[in-house]
Amino acid sequence: MLKNSFNSSADPDIFSDEQVKAAIELEQMMVRLEKEFRRDLVPKDIIMKVLRLTCEYYDGDWSGVLDIQQDIGVWAPYWWYNARTKGMTPTRFYEFENVSEYPTWANALTEERTLNIPLVDTVTPEESESYKRLNTKSVIAAPYYKGATGFIVVRNPKKFVDNLDLLKLSAYIASCEFHDYRLIENTRHQILASGIESNKDVCINLFGGLEIFTAYGAIRSDEINKMQIAPIIVYLCIHRNHAHSPREIAEAMYPDYDDYESFSRQIKHYIFRFRQTYEDLFGGEQLIVTEPSGYRLNSNLNIKVDTDFFDEIYKLAKNSSNKNDKIRLLEKAVNLYKNDVYPPASMEHWLMPVTFSYSDHFFQAIEELFRLLDERQDYTAIHEYAVSALKHHSKNGRLYYWLIVSMIERGMLDLARREYSSALQILEPQSRKKLKNDLSKKYEFIKPYTEK
Repeated sequence: MLKNSFNSSADPDIFSDEQVKAAIELEQMMVRLEKEFRRDLVPKDIIMKVLRLTCEYYDGDWSGVLDIQQDIGVWAPYWWYNARTKGMTPTRFYEFENVSEYPTWANALTEERTLNIPLVDTVTPEESESYKRLNTKSVIAAPYYKGATGFIVVRNPKKFVDNLDLLKLSAYIASCEFHDYRLIENTRHQILASGIESNKDVCINLFGGLEIFTAYGAIRSDEINKMQIAPIIVYLCIHRNHAHSPREIAEAMYPDYDDYESFSRQIKHYIFRFRQTYEDLFGGEQLIVTEPSGYRLNSNLNIKVDTDFFDEIYKLAKNSSNKNDKIRLLEKAVNLYKNDVYPPASMEHWLMPVTFSYSDHFFQAIEELFRLLDERQDYTAIHEYAVSALKHHSKNGRLYYWLIVSMIERGMLDLARREYSSALQILEPQSRKKLKNDLSKKYEFIKPYTEK
């Protein structure tokens, strides 16, 4: 606990009435804080209590914690308390603010010092305009503990603005609880990928949807696909050889989009939100880093992408002369390929060539696997692989061919007949014709395709 603002053994005459009142109320506030901390509260509840008490002590109309991502130059309130509404009601903040538009705050963050701006008209005109939008006439703020990037803020304080002891204490508590909050939130992600061997490893799956695994947890596709950063992460995974400017990314992904300044702001926002949500999953590093020429995946992390594994295994399988090794490698490749590369955007022009390339290699791999398993007469394995692949490629005639073959060879003629009939209903005319002809070459009892 912080010491009192004055030494009780000192001569009281050297202190003003305001200082004495501030010290008394600070002591009372300490008692209230201690009572609150005796309760079994989660980090968010503690922070909200601290914001309310801090706002009351300084008689402000709003208090909040600002989370800052300095390398991308943006910040936004994470939690806040509105004295008028007694809760976390909507604010006039943008979804994120540019740090460059608040030079006073940028300097205070760099120097790790408190801020006391009694009149916002004394700052730069641009900064002053932002304060007016936010209904701010005066403001005090203290940075998070030990340089962590953020502030606790009180807007329009009416008393004790020259005594920031409580504000500093509140910033210390908020930064510690914020850290604990993120750790607790990320415990639900504690599922490790098999490729994680060290704290620097990051496994990224693109087949079937974006997924990210680290030594600290996992981000599943159903979570991250809702975030607008997802296609940008996919783009950076595919183009990892250098950093990419917002303009370069925009031109590649959205060729008809020409408001590059707006897109640059959007990317900052997407990265900021991603970091806010998953910052503690990367062991103190950032997945996306900012360089002078743009954004790229962090080279300090050992990033492993499933498409790279597929390429390596596919190449080894093609060059293998040992039949058993070839089957083993082809099975690995086929199991890696769950579906198209990032299906939400697989048919967009920037991703389509990649989609088609891996799709083509997958069908070459599975066709070769089926041929070798046919030679081995392992029709149970053929059936399993065909059924699995048809879940995502329901109009592929060759998959139906091998599925039907696996049924016929195991004596399941009725099932094979029904599957054959179903395939003829689903497939396009050319695929139907090829399926009939391919099956008729293998089995005499199946008639070849004839023009009607």
